[in-house]
Amino acid sequence: MIFIVLPLYGPTPTPAQESNEQKAKAANHQNETTSNSKATHTFAPNVPQAEPPNTQKKTAKNTNKNNGETAVERWLLYTNFALVFVIFLQFIVFIVQTKWMRKSTQTARQHMIVSQRAFVFIKEFKYLHNRTGIAIFPQWENSGNTQTKNMISRVNWDYFPRNIPDDFNFTDTGKKEQSHILIGPKSSILASRLNIKQRCINDVIKGDGHVYVWGWADYNDVFENTRRHRTEFCYRVDFPPPVNNQFIAYFIVHTKYNGTDDECMKEPTQ
Repeated sequence: MIFIVLPLYGPTPTPAQESNEQKAKAANHQNETTSNSKATHTFAPNVPQAEPPNTQKKTAKNTNKNNGETAVERWLLYTNFALVFVIFLQFIVFIVQTKWMRKSTQTARQHMIVSQRAFVFIKEFKYLHNRTGIAIFPQWENSGNTQTKNMISRVNWDYFPRNIPDDFNFTDTGKKEQSHILIGPKSSILASRLNIKQRCINDVIKGDGHVYVWGWADYNDVFENTRRHRTEFCYRVDFPPPVNNQFIAYFIVHTKYNGTDDECMKEPTQ
């Protein structure tokens, strides 16, 4: 018995046909691949590409780090400005305090000098009367708590038929030298004697003239870097008529040439 096998799906391809079909499939596959590649290349810029999770974390971390560094730098800048401002204020306060302390020290020193320095003035006049006239002794007193230094003084008198002239310069009279004096604290001494003649006294008693005594004292105190001081005085001497043969003299301060330091008419001698 002979069996004939017939193909179910058509004729059986030959080897040559199979080879051509394989080449055609390869060519079609290559064309599809090229087309897909071109399409991908053409639309790639428009398609957002998602970054990997690790890259996103690193970017966020760097951003946070940069923000943190910026904040720290800003804080340091503000702190430096604040420190500079505080130092400037401290410097101003230091300058003000230094000036205030210096002024306070100077003021305290001035008050101490004023309260402790020598202060010389005419306390009173002592006198002795005899037949030839009257001897007057001006008395200098130092009311300060320290002694005088380099003190010199001069006392004068003169007779004026009328009142002392307004333009009188209170010059020193005679040839008497200046007296060099030291007066201790809270002490007094008598100045040079002034001898007034009896005839001048008689004219004063009758009202025909006037007798004036005047003088000055220049001295230093014991403190360093202080100016030289000066005291000036001028008094009119009145002699009332004697009562029961008792002689009396009155000393009346004159309107000029009485003062100390800045109140004086003349500058201290050196």
